[in-house]
Amino acid sequence: MNYKVGDKVRVREDLINQKYGNYSFIDDMNQYKGKEFVVKRVDTYACAYRLFDTNNWIFTDEMLEEPNTYGTETIADIIVEIKQKWSEINILLNRLESNLHE
Repeated sequence: MNYKVGDKVRVREDLINQKYGNYSFIDDMNQYKGKEFVVKRVDTYACAYRLFDTNNWIFTDEMLEEPNTYGTETIADIIVEIKQKWSEINILLNRLESNLHE
């Protein structure tokens, strides 16, 4: 079991009608995809969770993910990559400008 009572989780957006662990995800649960909830109850015997505000549907580890999959490290990496690309773009622009003036 990956989560405990009180943990914040997000229902995965890529879920389809099939079995995940011991339980199935069905169309009636689609409204919860991509949304964050708090774990209300953990059933270690059944390997399942009940989440607040989800009409008592049962969710499994395979149906859930961490609510903030884009942590600060990832954002920092993206910023560094953007700065590098921006530098490359500036170099290309300078070359183009110098070719215009020749």
